[in-house]
Amino acid sequence: MKTTNCRPLLVLALLLVPCSLKADILTEIPIDGEYLLLEYITGSGSSISYHVIDFAHTSGDTYAFGYRYDGATMTAHDALLALDAAGDLEYNFSTGWGEPFTDNFSYLQEAGSQANYWSYSLGTHDALAEDVSWSMSPSGAGGQLLQDGSWHGWYNGFTPEYGSINPSIPHGQAVPEPASVVVAGLGLFLLSWRLGRTRLFVRMM
Repeated sequence: MKTTNCRPLLVLALLLVPCSLKADILTEIPIDGEYLLLEYITGSGSSISYHVIDFAHTSGDTYAFGYRYDGATMTAHDALLALDAAGDLEYNFSTGWGEPFTDNFSYLQEAGSQANYWSYSLGTHDALAEDVSWSMSPSGAGGQLLQDGSWHGWYNGFTPEYGSINPSIPHGQAVPEPASVVVAGLGLFLLSWRLGRTRLFVRMM
C-alpha cells in the first residue's frame, strides 16, 4: 500500500509564516504605485508625522520613520529625539547655534558625512499623484512645529546653489497579514492531505 508523503508540503506551509517584519507598509499612503515603507513608528497620540532620512550621498539607502504625538507644541527635533531613543536611528546635533543644529544621522550600517551637512525639507503628500511635494524648510528641526500628517525630509547635501535636495521615499508592496499566510499554508497542507487520502481510497477499491 502506497501513501502520499505530505511532509514537504507541511514544511513549505511552516516556511510561509514570517518570523518577524520590522518595517511597516502603510497602505493608506500610496507612493509611486506602491506604499510608504516605514522602518518603525514610535510615540503615542492621535497625530503622526513622517521623517525621511536619505543616505544617497554616502552610497546608502533611504529610510522613513513615523512619530505619533498629541498637542501643538512638538517639534521635528522632539520627534527625532524620540526616534533615536526608540530604535536604531542615531540623531546627532549641537546646540551652539541658538537652536538644535543637525550634525549627522546614522542608521544600522548607514552613516552620513557630517562635513557635508544635511539639508532639511518639508513635504506634503498628494494621494492622487502618489508622491510628496518638497520645499526647503525655513528653519531647523528645533524651530519646526509638527502638524498631523506632516513630512520632514533630510538629505546629506545641498544643490550647487545651496538649495535643499529632496529625499527619496522608501516604498514597497503590501504583504499579507501573518494570520492570512498561516491559513493559506495550512490550507495547502490540508488540501494535499485530502488528495492523498482520495488517491489511496481509489487504489484500494
